[in-house]
Amino acid sequence: MKYTKQFKIGEYVVGGIIKVTGGDNIINISFLDYTTKEVVLKETFNVLDIGTRNKIFFYLADNGTSYYADKVINFIEAKVALNH
Repeated sequence: MKYTKQFKIGEYVVGGIIKVTGGDNIINISFLDYTTKEVVLKETFNVLDIGTRNKIFFYLADNGTSYYADKVINFIEAKVALNH
């Protein structure tokens, strides 16, 4: 199942927008510029890797806040089971 969601957050994360796309055991997380929608940062994660949930959480928290990292993780876990 493929899925995409954008979280328009603003000044609390790098660029202002977090974009999550996923499917086929791959999750792409991009930080987009709020006005131009250009990619500022991008990382790809494999759902089957050990510790994927923690890697995603720390990537999001390092480039934003733990509050928004938790929101994004909850969205991802509603779509796919992450390996702890």
